[in-house]
Amino acid sequence: MKTVCTFLLVLFGSSVAFAQPAPYPGYFQLPINQETKKVEYTAIVPVAGADSEELFARATGWLTQLGSAHTVTHRVSNPETGTLVTHVRAGNKFDAKAFRLAIQVKDGQYHYVVDQITHAQSDYARAGKYSVGTVTTNIEAYGLRRQRKNLIKTIDQIDNLILTTISDLNSTMAGSAQPNTLI
Repeated sequence: MKTVCTFLLVLFGSSVAFAQPAPYPGYFQLPINQETKKVEYTAIVPVAGADSEELFARATGWLTQLGSAHTVTHRVSNPETGTLVTHVRAGNKFDAKAFRLAIQVKDGQYHYVVDQITHAQSDYARAGKYSVGTVTTNIEAYGLRRQRKNLIKTIDQIDNLILTTISDLNSTMAGSAQPNTLI
């Protein structure tokens, strides 16, 4: 009987001891495209009573407003197809979050895609001591790292930045007079 109890104790104790820690559950709550396995925020939003020209003008004005709070670069604008593609960067050179935002407008609806999400941070190395400068990491790599408090905080900040940006885009495209305050 002692042998059986000892065997069961060793069996169950060893499985707990060798179990790997669970990955950050918040990362897997981010919207992941099943084809590319990358984090991607996307939606098709209907807007009643708005044609494509009006929606394109709203999106262009919103991007101009967004540029006052963040750095907006690599802007591609095609009014014939109703396509706007831009790269948005928020933060400073030591801690910046960036993503690609594509907006496609059609009569009565628009489609947005937020992807290519990155985080750039300084490596904080001592001056002159093997410093590589700023390191840019895709958000997908954070799902594979050991989950520490600062990494969880960074993922949450990126998620909040994108959700606030999308919420502001939605309120502007719907034609509401008071957009949300950007982070």
